[in-house]
Amino acid sequence: MNNKIKLTINILLIVSFLSILIKTSIDDYLKKKKYTESNFQGIIEYKRISKNHALREFMINNEWFYFTSSLDLEYDIIQIGDSVIKKGGTDTIDIYRKEGISMYKKIFPR
Repeated sequence: MNNKIKLTINILLIVSFLSILIKTSIDDYLKKKKYTESNFQGIIEYKRISKNHALREFMINNEWFYFTSSLDLEYDIIQIGDSVIKKGGTDTIDIYRKEGISMYKKIFPR
């Protein structure tokens, strides 16, 4: 009887672990899909590294966005006031910096 209880507990632990793993994978996939389909443009108003997830976040048009890992390496070069354009169906974000009165220079991707 004692072995049956141990087996049952182990099976429950394994099932719980697998269900958490599957849910996390599905959530990550849905977030990635939503991000890829998203479409926005604007000027970076603020930037921060969130405390709870260590995500690099940017406020654009009074809304917080986090960019995929391709821009994590570029976080330090992105400045408040840079213009961003994200087209739906792609992970690419074009970042422009104003140089002068009406001239913009594309700074990412190069």
